[in-house]
Amino acid sequence: MVVTDKIKGLLPSLREKKRYIVFSVASLSSHSLPAVKQAILDHAHALFGVFGAARMGVVFLPDWKKQKGIVRVSHTSVDMMKSVFVLLDRINDTSVRVQSHFVSGSLAPARRKIGGGNYICNQEQ
Repeated sequence: MVVTDKIKGLLPSLREKKRYIVFSVASLSSHSLPAVKQAILDHAHALFGVFGAARMGVVFLPDWKKQKGIVRVSHTSVDMMKSVFVLLDRINDTSVRVQSHFVSGSLAPARRKIGGGNYICNQEQ
């Protein structure tokens, strides 16, 4: 007889609640996602320190179209990320304006806002 010990999953009430923020970068020149990502993370570290930036739980999604992207943060850190966007004014010595357009608790509506479709697999439309 083989006994396998399975680790129980967390209850939904104990899981980290995520929010997806759709943002855009307005500038005279276009920027790549890695450059924007690095500038935002550096600015978050400067504003809130390493511990504060880590508590935000920032994850950039690979969806990057027409200078718009999606960033995932903790539900308690949405306002902190928006303040990072407002105070960020330069990326690679280029003047920029980063705006948040939409906040969602689900990924599908956020992807629709950047023009990425609905991402439903195996479904005829």
